[in-house]
Amino acid sequence: MSLTTVHWGKYQGYLTATVRDGAGKTIPVFTDYLDYLVETHFKGRKSTSASKSEMEPCVYVLNALAQFLFEEKLPLAKFNDSALERFRDNQFEVVKNNPRSRAQQTSWYQTVNRQLTIIYEFLNWSQSEALLPPYTIGNADVALITSTLPRLITGGTNTDNTAVRKYPLRYKRKAAGKTKALQHWATDDELIAIDDHFWSRENVTISTRNSMMLTIMDTLGLRISSTNSLTTNQFSAEALARREDSDTYIVVPPFQKGELDFPFPVPWELAHAIRAYCEDDSSGRKAILRKTGANESIAKHAVFLSLKTGAPLSTHTWVRIFSKAFKAAGAPIGAASHSIRRKFLDDQFVAELEYRLAINFPITYQEVAAAVQEKAGHLSMGSQKSYLRAITRVRNGSQGEKLSRQVQQMKVEKHELLTANANLRAQLKAEREVISQMRKAIELAQSAPSLTTSRKKKDIPTIS
Repeated sequence: MSLTTVHWGKYQGYLTATVRDGAGKTIPVFTDYLDYLVETHFKGRKSTSASKSEMEPCVYVLNALAQFLFEEKLPLAKFNDSALERFRDNQFEVVKNNPRSRAQQTSWYQTVNRQLTIIYEFLNWSQSEALLPPYTIGNADVALITSTLPRLITGGTNTDNTAVRKYPLRYKRKAAGKTKALQHWATDDELIAIDDHFWSRENVTISTRNSMMLTIMDTLGLRISSTNSLTTNQFSAEALARREDSDTYIVVPPFQKGELDFPFPVPWELAHAIRAYCEDDSSGRKAILRKTGANESIAKHAVFLSLKTGAPLSTHTWVRIFSKAFKAAGAPIGAASHSIRRKFLDDQFVAELEYRLAINFPITYQEVAAAVQEKAGHLSMGSQKSYLRAITRVRNGSQGEKLSRQVQQMKVEKHELLTANANLRAQLKAEREVISQMRKAIELAQSAPSLTTSRKKKDIPTIS
């Protein structure tokens, strides 16, 4: 019998929950933290789907912790590193024995590490709100739970902000193995094959939409979620006209990793291609609205829409589309949409390195990464790999940034040509159907019996 239960509910339309004991009473601190999270999501206008994705794992992990504390007969205020380590190992067994868990052992470590991150953040918030005693979490020499999270509230150092200092009891290195093993950098050949795969579909509207998504991601290096958050208002004729004297068109994707608001420079040819796609009634966005009967109250001004409902296409759907496309292109197992961004970062690092070498500027990682970040937005620690790969490419002799820009421009032009070709084929098909119907009508008319009956000539008397 479970010692704790979860009761789901709604707050202003957002999914929330309470953690309760065996008597059905809400457990303080646990429920307080969940209330805080959902209220933060509501005030921050986070989408209900994104809020749900964040709330569900928090609820399950906090319920597991409450269950563990009841079994150990241990108050939350007495929870320490030793108990946290036991909880971590218990959760590993739970994850490993879950039939839905993947077979790879490293994914189990990753899952438990995410759970421990939630626990650390929960304890830190509870202490900061005076729901737990001081030194429940903090410096190793005084606190029950060791973590630098409390120091970051008032400042802290760069070292304090590292994962190993914030969440010291997470499994080390083991979880990283699978991530590194599955990392893949897309190649030009793969992206060409993926685009061919998209255009091989019979439905030209889907082909045009998917190819447009690929073109944006390949040209701008945006994450798939950021690309999917672009809106028609950002590429309207009026918006483009206001910036027509600028070298590039600047766009801030509404959704970015870490809730940041980096501006991204968009080449003018791509900006106009996106506008043309949005206004295309043959195979573009307007065609989807026409075919589904949806209006902007359903479409939400999103650039990319579902061909079934006319509503914005979910990022999860895009991830699935690209995973299948990479597989069709013959990419390694595990290759997915983010490998397009990795390729983009490689190319940007190469271009920046070549530029700096040509004018004798510093080429340290910090200097180069700062410049690349202006084009690529938020950079993760994995960007150091792109830097090192770029160093190798430059040493081996790269084609240079000018050639890279020409290639990107050609890809945009290719998309426009394929779209125009698809529209012409669709128009030709429609005209052939009209001609076929006209022929059938003519044949039917020719085969019908005459409506006028033949009349016999009357005998005309002759006058002799």
